[in-house]
Parts: sequence; structure tokens; C-alpha cells
Amino acid sequence: MAFIMVVLAGFLGILAHWFNRWVDGRSESTFFEYISAYKKRTISSAISVFASSAAAYEVMPPDLTLMAFLSSFSAGYMLDSVINKDKPVATKVIATDKVAEVKNAQDAKSLDDVLRDDRAL
Repeated sequence: MAFIMVVLAGFLGILAHWFNRWVDGRSESTFFEYISAYKKRTISSAISVFASSAAAYEVMPPDLTLMAFLSSFSAGYMLDSVINKDKPVATKVIATDKVAEVKNAQDAKSLDDVLRDDRAL
């Protein structure tokens, strides 16, 4: 039972990492979109969290299960931070010399096309 709790703590670390990104505005996706955006990275993160949680449980003495729980949570947060990526958040790019020419998004194909045309000159 304690082993399951320690492994779940690692997966709570993954959830906490997504929540931190979401609160900071670095992620616009839901948790399920976050874990399904890049499946290979999510699987790698989950396997790494499981392995580190199992190692934390095995290394810690039985009376230090709280320490194993906290270690597993921290490992889950850190490993997900290193391995897993989210879809990029949409950011606004402003070209100061071309803003007067583009009144809204419908007036030009895209801001990238305007900038590309400007560089070609």
C-alpha cells in the first residue's frame, strides 16, 4: 500500500508541474491536452517518475515513508519539467515599422508574410 502511495505521489508531481505552468500562463491546455500533446515525452516522463518513485521507496527505510513520498513528488515535478513539453502558448509579435500598414489580421495574409516581404526588399 505504501508503495502505491509513493508512486502516486510521483504522478501528483506531474500534475503539480502542469498546474504551475497553467497558473503562470505558460500553458493554455487542460491537463489531458497537456499529457496527450507529445505522447512519447509523456510516456518517458511517466516511466522515469515510476522508476524514481520505486527507487525512492526501496532506498528509504519503512519508517520514512513520508520522506519517500516527498522525494517521489519532487522527482515527478522535476522530471516532468525536464522531459515533458507543452504546446507553445500563442504570443503576439509586433513589428513596429509595419504596424501602420496592417490594420487588422484580415488586411494581410499574416504578419510573417509582411515581414518576409519586407526582408526581400
